[in-house]
Amino acid sequence: MFFRSHTIHESRKEQEAKKAELILEAYKQGGYDAINVGNSDLALGKDFLLEQQKNYQIPFVSANIVDKEKGKPVFTPYLTKKVGGLTVGIFGLISDTVPLKSGGKDIPDLTVKNHTETAKEMVKELRKNSDLLVCLSYLGTKADGELAQEVKGIDIIVSGNGRGLLKQPNKVNSTLILQASQSGKYVGKLDLHLVGKGPYQLTEATGDASQEQSRFANAVVSMGNKVKADPRIAKLTTEYQKSCGQR
Repeated sequence: MFFRSHTIHESRKEQEAKKAELILEAYKQGGYDAINVGNSDLALGKDFLLEQQKNYQIPFVSANIVDKEKGKPVFTPYLTKKVGGLTVGIFGLISDTVPLKSGGKDIPDLTVKNHTETAKEMVKELRKNSDLLVCLSYLGTKADGELAQEVKGIDIIVSGNGRGLLKQPNKVNSTLILQASQSGKYVGKLDLHLVGKGPYQLTEATGDASQEQSRFANAVVSMGNKVKADPRIAKLTTEYQKSCGQR
């Protein structure tokens, strides 16, 4: 979310930190509930991210980035939210094949647990009290499909690794896999009509859909020039550009 690479030159660290803070403020203003941690988000180190989480009160979720010595998650592994009368469980995953680096070097006190086994643990834990289960993924859509094949009980996977754009969700077994490209170019919107208890067998909504059937409608909105800029975020962006000598 924050950085293009896990290697940031010393001369750019201050500017990149300011950019990360701008992004976080925008997310806070936008009312985001959770942010999954990607590998390059750790470019300025674990402590930088933990401090920003504290400052902006936005949960970074990651169930399988763990402290190597303690074996416990460094960030919040999952959270639950009440939405529209439902309890929604949200957890974050990163691929166990992705190295965690800062400044081009491995972060010595962090490791990544097997993402498939972690997902099974999360389903077992969250299904106790959650009506809907959402995985924020940094695996890539191909690996997301493999995860959905192997781990039953995840209703939605929001895929954040890669530049792909899924105008219609991939459906694997009963799991929907969504992806809305990169860098905030698009906003994905998923409307759900849910009947009964999850895991849900979601089908695409049609004009003659039964009211007794769980269904979804997906939209991907381009954030182009036709979308008016939020004045608060525009002001913050202008201030950031001035502080960096940009126009």
